[in-house]
Amino acid sequence: MSCERASNKRLERTRHERTSLLSNLSEPLKRNVIPFLVTRGNRIVRRAYSIFALTCFFVSLFVHVTTFFRVDPSKHVPWVWALHIGIFIVFIPMFFVQGLTPKKDFWTKIYATMPRWASYTIKGFFAYALINFALFFFLSRGGVPEIRDGKYVLHNHGNIIRELSEDEYELQMAYVVRGFSGHWMVFYLMPAVIFWYRGESAHLESFQSGRV
Repeated sequence: MSCERASNKRLERTRHERTSLLSNLSEPLKRNVIPFLVTRGNRIVRRAYSIFALTCFFVSLFVHVTTFFRVDPSKHVPWVWALHIGIFIVFIPMFFVQGLTPKKDFWTKIYATMPRWASYTIKGFFAYALINFALFFFLSRGGVPEIRDGKYVLHNHGNIIRELSEDEYELQMAYVVRGFSGHWMVFYLMPAVIFWYRGESAHLESFQSGRV
């Protein structure tokens, strides 16, 4: 029994020391580092994010426009699909800088941080993205182009809709890029504007008080 009691005491002491260490490390992080890098942000860092997002927006716009000339940008420049990953680099940090959680007035507070012209522009691109994606489904018949057994086909979850010629395949691939790039433009434009115009987060106090 005495050995068991001593073992329990050592275990309890280890847990206490671990908790104390984590507390000592997390408190300065919570009070200083997180508010500076994430919530309050550094003006230079926020502007750099904004410029990066705006650059990606114009690249997405260029990629989108080329598809109307029956060109598949991904055939000539495969790295365009990196734009699909890039939206997470700017869109997720945008929510930390904005300091918002999903609420009834979520979008009202989003648009309140930017000039009126910017909010109208974003709403316009958002509406276009929805229409563009609907047109993509119509033009592609809900299918995806693919090379299968040396043949160009349009399929839907493995079910072949029809065979394609090489030109038709490239056109269908252009439709795919057009469908995605319509959304890329919105997801880059919104962070570009918010990072540029947003100041300190509305929830800085929540980091400092330990509620986040």
